[in-house]
Amino acid sequence: MSENKISKEVKDFVFHSIDSVEQLDILLLLQSDVQKKWSIKEISNFLRSTPTSIKKRVSKLIEQNLLLEASVPGEKIYSLHFQSEAVLNIVSELAEIYKTHRYGILEIIFSPLKKSRDFADAFKISSSKDPKGGRNG
Repeated sequence: MSENKISKEVKDFVFHSIDSVEQLDILLLLQSDVQKKWSIKEISNFLRSTPTSIKKRVSKLIEQNLLLEASVPGEKIYSLHFQSEAVLNIVSELAEIYKTHRYGILEIIFSPLKKSRDFADAFKISSSKDPKGGRNG
């Protein structure tokens, strides 16, 4: 697979925003029908995964401002949310590229550089104040 077929914008988006294949599958599922609102159970059934795992991935996508959560009687539903036309275009491009260059996208998700970044992030010290009024970090 030639990585040149994957634009820099898509590579950067996947590298910084996608942590797992399941998270990518959720994003692309919701992107496939932007008008549809999905429950955790519907996503779980469609992707044949566990609701617990789906909830974890959906929460991450909400944190990244890629999904919106709404409440309807008896459950929460989720839909895509794009802060800009640029993000919408990147996700649309990602969906098309993933159809023909799946392994190139998977290589980015499981990149050793990404693992190194995640490992380094685990050691970042927060600069927030501690409960006694001092500074942490």
